[in-house]
Amino acid sequence: MQEAIQQVREELGPEAIIYQTRRYKKRGFWWMENRGGVEIMAGVEEQKPQFASLIKEASGAQNSLPEIKEEISWKPAGGISKLPPNLEKKLLDRGVKEEIVKEIGTELHGDENYTQIKEKILERLPPGKEITPGEGFPRVVTLIGPTGTGKTTALAKIAETFVRKRGKKVVLLNQDTNRWGAGEQLEKLGNRLGIDVETVFSPGDLTRAIEKFFDADLILLDTMGCNPMQKEVLLQLKGIIRHEFIDERLLVLSINTRNEDLVNYRDRFGEIGFSGFVFTKLDETGALGNILNLAWGREENLGYVSRSQKVSESLQFLDRGILIDEVLK
Repeated sequence: MQEAIQQVREELGPEAIIYQTRRYKKRGFWWMENRGGVEIMAGVEEQKPQFASLIKEASGAQNSLPEIKEEISWKPAGGISKLPPNLEKKLLDRGVKEEIVKEIGTELHGDENYTQIKEKILERLPPGKEITPGEGFPRVVTLIGPTGTGKTTALAKIAETFVRKRGKKVVLLNQDTNRWGAGEQLEKLGNRLGIDVETVFSPGDLTRAIEKFFDADLILLDTMGCNPMQKEVLLQLKGIIRHEFIDERLLVLSINTRNEDLVNYRDRFGEIGFSGFVFTKLDETGALGNILNLAWGREENLGYVSRSQKVSESLQFLDRGILIDEVLK
């Protein structure tokens, strides 16, 4: 056995590790000599590199380190576009998506001023459009959107503006029969403003209501809030808002909602069609970049923004130039 172990160490070196030894006998016929043997399992453990050797190896690559430092140091903050670092940071801080920031800076040469950059952003935003009353017949406007975005409050603010400030004849129609108290809320508003309020359940009801109040300047239709993920609910809503007498379909979105959800709402309601945006609850968030994300490259008009839930505070027309200034200030 000792002789066998010595032979293993000579072959594998002094670091050889003996894992197992075993004696055995060779079996044979009775007239053959019965010889035995030794079985040894041995090996050499792989040496792990020590920290000292790693440092020594790394010292040989020191010549490449200055190049890496130089490559990092010249990049501007953010480094995802050709925009000036301060403007890029403001856009990202306000929630503008990286792909939009990159697009804004695609054709810049580095010597543009603020006005030129602003003009480039304006090219990709749709124009704003205010609600106008009809002339000799009513203009019919409906508000749609997910539950809880502030549609009824926005509709009340529009009514308040046209009745109190512009002296127009306004009629309120309510299709939101699912939300408890929605009808009563509009009834109270109607009584306060001295205007008619009526509930409609079907496209036929809507036709009769428009014919009934054909001498009005503006008819506002409040619709039920719905989950845009439920296709059957969207189709039911489509039956109302695609009515041939409706002139404007405004999508009301709460801007303090997560950007991914806002984009999903926009696309889902886009399947049944809308013509413009109303953004609410701006007083609850600083992520004005969400508006740019939603309207970027779209055909729908920018409409209004609401900074408060108080009906007495009017909706504000959303001017593209002012929006960009707000995002970049």
